[in-house]
Amino acid sequence: MQQVFLSFTYSPHPDHVDETRALLQRVTAVIESMDLRVVTGEDLGGETLTDEIRQRIDKSDALVALVTPWRDRQGNKVAPPWVNDEFTYAKAKDKRAFRIMHPDYAGAGMYAAHEYTVYDKNNLADALVKLMKTLALWKRQSGRPMRIEIAPDVAGQRFDPARVSECEFQLFIDYEETGWRKAKIWPEPGALFAYLPGVPDDAKLRLRMKIDSETWQSDFQSPVGRMQLSRRQP
Repeated sequence: MQQVFLSFTYSPHPDHVDETRALLQRVTAVIESMDLRVVTGEDLGGETLTDEIRQRIDKSDALVALVTPWRDRQGNKVAPPWVNDEFTYAKAKDKRAFRIMHPDYAGAGMYAAHEYTVYDKNNLADALVKLMKTLALWKRQSGRPMRIEIAPDVAGQRFDPARVSECEFQLFIDYEETGWRKAKIWPEPGALFAYLPGVPDDAKLRLRMKIDSETWQSDFQSPVGRMQLSRRQP
């Protein structure tokens, strides 16, 4: 886990400018203190869920939304609709997402049952601590990048990188199998390596490659520096 999209209103309600800016500064500091990069849509200056915003969320590992008061065109104090749209989009894309909410809007919206916290403008510490714990949990669940040497289970043979059309990995965590995820392959002198974006320490790992019309796959095992793959029957 490396990047978090931070969703917030760029033009807070006039009565809430100072508290919104203070919350934004402290949330940004918390995310960066967890060695995570913050991405926003502030430079776009819009208040809609554009294709560019979607792409930035897609490229992020998680989203944190600040649901703070905004003034609509009729002068009403409301939750910024595009912040809720960005949160909903992230959840629909199976992204990790967390909301820090003004008391007036606590639990509102389609994903009311999902994790969120309510902030107190006079004491932001409680909300920031919950955010920090949530980020720490996400990082543990995401795991760490891993480099695995892959080889056939036949002595003296090697995989030809030019023939590999796809490489994927699957995890076994808490007695459940995850879906297959893409892995990158990279040839080095005398060996072929798979680069995995994130493997939790307590997970079992299985690799699968498509080579021409064949499928090669390993069994589940604890992540090690080298894994052998066997040819699977069609």
